[in-house]
Amino acid sequence: MAVLVEAISVIVRRNAVDVRFAGGISAFLRTFPNRAVCNDAELFRVGFMDSTDADAYVASLKSSGLVFLRDNATVDLAVVIQQKGPTVASPWLEYKNVETDGMKLSICWLAGNEPKTIAVPEGWTRERSLSAGGPSFLPTSAVGDRLKFLRRENGVEVYFDLQTNREVYAGRPQISGDTAGALQTQISAVVHEALQIERQGPVPRPRFLAKLDSRYQRLNGELLPEVERIAGGPGREMMAAHFAKGVILRLLGRLTEAEQALRRANELKPGTVGVLRDLVRCIAEQKRPHEALPFAREAVDIAPTDVSLLGNLAACLMQCNETQESLNIINRALEIEPRDVINRNIRDCLLQPRGRK
Repeated sequence: MAVLVEAISVIVRRNAVDVRFAGGISAFLRTFPNRAVCNDAELFRVGFMDSTDADAYVASLKSSGLVFLRDNATVDLAVVIQQKGPTVASPWLEYKNVETDGMKLSICWLAGNEPKTIAVPEGWTRERSLSAGGPSFLPTSAVGDRLKFLRRENGVEVYFDLQTNREVYAGRPQISGDTAGALQTQISAVVHEALQIERQGPVPRPRFLAKLDSRYQRLNGELLPEVERIAGGPGREMMAAHFAKGVILRLLGRLTEAEQALRRANELKPGTVGVLRDLVRCIAEQKRPHEALPFAREAVDIAPTDVSLLGNLAACLMQCNETQESLNIINRALEIEPRDVINRNIRDCLLQPRGRK
């Protein structure tokens, strides 16, 4: 028997799990971060759409006793790319592209065992599979200016491709454990959920009504404790952990604490646009535009065509009474995206006679 290989697959030897994995097979089965799993008598396959997540899963398996590499060859597990095969020499593993019922598939099996059937994940269908050219998935290398994050649904991040005008998808599971890669997957899920909550409108600040709001409860009672655990412990030197903490605290209206977390994120990894964006907003909400201004300028220097960063800079300049420079910046932003409502409002405010503002 063989196992299906799609996108990026981590292939694990069953006998290695029995011999070396802490807790044995029952503990190993609890590591699966998604449903893209199948197995035959000798191999397990776990599928990913992002190499970062695959690497994080490999690191978590290594921390539990499995051996990835020895003498430039894989030992207990391998990473296999759908169209290319194993990323490192794997003498114990066979890989092949086959055609079955008019459809091309990539498969793996334990060397020496002739495959007769192919194991596929539960719920897998030919029509919607990646092998058949089903829903577009998003490789890590494609993330950039052309993609706009839309939402996260059941562990899948949905982006809008500005070049093709289509939605593209990236399965992004949360991987358990405290390895750096696993923590990144946990933090990413928290940040995207927090930003999705923000898109639904202002979150009630901590008053009587806030306690009745499900978004406030999710942020304050569940997401915040999780990122505080990471930022105060295994992820204390990770920029992303402090950034996530700052985003959530800002949404909850705890601006002083949010600023501290965002400043720490900026110290750990200076020049990160997302951190600078939130830091500007956080300081500006505290009515300190002069302090926010240097961060706003730095962000625009890094990403000069980002209209939201240009809007932030124009707003800071306006609040600092630098009217002409603010107008120049907001006009630049509107040349790039004339329909941006927030930036149009900033320009309208700038163009009003002073006595009518």
